[in-house]
Amino acid sequence: MTHRGTAGRRSPQQESGLEFFKGARVNSSAGFIMSGGTILALPHPRRSQSSTPTGRSKFRASSEYMDQFKETPYCYCSMDQKPLSSYNALSYRSRNAIPDVPMPYKNASIVQFDGGLHVLKNRQFSTTHKVNHTGEPCEVVSNQGILSEKSKFRKHQIAK
Repeated sequence: MTHRGTAGRRSPQQESGLEFFKGARVNSSAGFIMSGGTILALPHPRRSQSSTPTGRSKFRASSEYMDQFKETPYCYCSMDQKPLSSYNALSYRSRNAIPDVPMPYKNASIVQFDGGLHVLKNRQFSTTHKVNHTGEPCEVVSNQGILSEKSKFRKHQIAK
């Protein structure tokens, strides 16, 4: 940082204060000021791009409730031109397409009076007492080996 007219040396007046930064090519500040014997850099002015007349930006945050229950378009994984959204592993845009539910006819009854999949039609009136009652007297034997042999024999006879 040599000035013209000085043969590579600066005068003591140029070495002190704000004159030291005269002609500096640093783009990180708009200039320098001296305050209380300390040299401070002036920041570049901010470019205001706010759309509000007061200069404040609008509050655009949303609550957890709003995020969970907002209206989202119907999406699936192989869809063309999916709308962009933040990543969520359970998002519908990452799932396979679900077929539409068939709508019943106007007068069709959808009430079914059965137990569904878990009902055995051939043994529907067998109670637990009827299934497990053998009619034998109470066992007085407590030996596990004898009890297991009797149980095996009984199950073998029932299976025949």
